Amino acid sequence: MRTLTAADGAAVYFKAIVLDLLIQLVGSVVVMIITMTAGLSDAAAMTVNFILMALIQAVFLLAVYLHVRKKKLALGYPVKPVRWFTGCLAFLCAAVCVVCFILPAQWFAVLLENIGYRFSDPLSFDTPLNIALGAVVTVLIAPVCEELVFRGALLGGLVKKYGVAASVLLSGLAFSLMHMNPEQTVYQFFLGCVCAYFAICSRSALPAMLLHSGNNLIALILEFMPSSGAAFEPSPLWIALTFILAAAGIAAAYLIGRLMLRFESEPSGGRILAFEKNDKTEERVADFRTLLAVRKQEDALDESDVTEGRRRNEILGKKTHVILLCLGLGVCAFMWLMVFMINISGVAV
Repeated sequence: MRTLTAADGAAVYFKAIVLDLLIQLVGSVVVMIITMTAGLSDAAAMTVNFILMALIQAVFLLAVYLHVRKKKLALGYPVKPVRWFTGCLAFLCAAVCVVCFILPAQWFAVLLENIGYRFSDPLSFDTPLNIALGAVVTVLIAPVCEELVFRGALLGGLVKKYGVAASVLLSGLAFSLMHMNPEQTVYQFFLGCVCAYFAICSRSALPAMLLHSGNNLIALILEFMPSSGAAFEPSPLWIALTFILAAAGIAAAYLIGRLMLRFESEPSGGRILAFEKNDKTEERVADFRTLLAVRKQEDALDESDVTEGRRRNEILGKKTHVILLCLGLGVCAFMWLMVFMINISGVAV
């Protein structure tokens, strides 16, 4: 079965973004009507918010499923089993991300605060139902559905066109803008890049899901921990520490990814990054250059065999993936800017 092309991945991404916005729009109208007619307590409003979040994640999953089923394609990075060591590394790397990338995010938050940005209220977990819903949505549902779109579909197509580095950065950018939350943009960019890198190294979206889930679990736990109340005071020492931790986090993610690549390339356990040669022998994948060569060989049908189910969009032409990707990024950037301007002006939402 052929894997998604760059155009397919961009199409899934664009559809997911459009459906996401529609669900948010309809949900906001419904909540507004209910509030105006019957009234909602803060706890009930948060319950509705979690249900709305679950619907948005379901939309992501639906966008992937419908596109893959319609065109009978496989995801670029499917959810396939990985070694337990790889899974543990990915899950534990969430702590590395929190420790190393929180300071750059904090600096951006200080910048927003200095220009008058009004930060959104944290999620409320004041009832057992909200705690259960919040845990299920943020730790289980969101990582699976979002990673299927951004790593399973979008990243798999980007790698074929732009290579590893550019694809990782584009995937991280798309992931951060999709959340439309200015105060979390920097951290989500780093997290998205690491998730993309792990998916490429393991050729599976599962490590990215585990990292994403671990990160959200840590964030959920921190919601229940008392705040110290100490303000972040920028200083030369904090600047130096920020660069040191960010560099350490990038280096740690790179080394962990290389370990994943090595372990998932081993010929035992049925999880091999290899392709069959004429003599039916298996060739191990030792580095990214070989990995990408394998991907191009496996996906040669995407470029040459047009007769079997792959039709070029006559309106968009060869640059379909570029147009759809730019449209998706543009829509998210516009909504990000709208949220930013609303919070700058102090308008209640």
